[in-house]
Amino acid sequence: NWPLGFEPEEEDRNGESFWLDDSATTELTSLSSLRELTHALEKVGLEVVEMLARGVGFENPFKVMVLSESETTSGGETPSGGGFYPYVVGLQYQIRRQKKYLLPGSGSDWVTVLPEVESVLVTVGDIGQVWSNGKLKKVRGRAVPCLEELGNDKKRSNLGSKRNISMTLLLTLPLESTIAPLVSEKEEEDDEKRSGGSMKFRSIEMEDYAWRVYHEPFLFKDPLDRYRF
Repeated sequence: NWPLGFEPEEEDRNGESFWLDDSATTELTSLSSLRELTHALEKVGLEVVEMLARGVGFENPFKVMVLSESETTSGGETPSGGGFYPYVVGLQYQIRRQKKYLLPGSGSDWVTVLPEVESVLVTVGDIGQVWSNGKLKKVRGRAVPCLEELGNDKKRSNLGSKRNISMTLLLTLPLESTIAPLVSEKEEEDDEKRSGGSMKFRSIEMEDYAWRVYHEPFLFKDPLDRYRF
């Protein structure tokens, strides 16, 4: 089941994602190692978000994880965004040597990243940008796996159809989350004293917003624009 009513976009199905439900009962033990790995990555991810939250000054709200599996082929083509569940922090475990990732840079440029073996590549996404008008293409900070550039054309032609499977742990907001601006207590008191005007910033329920951007795309300005910085 695709969480929050989101489904992969029909026009661009070059990325497949699934929900890892740890509470589901099963007699199969083939996923035990996968669950153990995702639990370890989830712990790292929550610690990363905790550090970021302390730096900004708010409580860590992230309790939900999504495991995303993507498939790419070699051939030197520029990677595309693909359908991806909105996330805030993504983690990719580096299991093999010389496995490169591409990160979106400024404009249309891509930056190559080569993590060390047994390290975790952490990327920070922009959940507001991802959910803009229900489009999941604009994923800021998403790392896209790519195959190594081969030394000669013969090897490249022989391995041109080789496929690469990559799985990423994503930390996202829980359903009960509320999006609201960060204001000081003094600013809140000043707002309470004002009268005759409407509030510029209003709280948004995440569950309602997530459903609306998918089923009822906004015709004009996305209400989350004012919360971006």
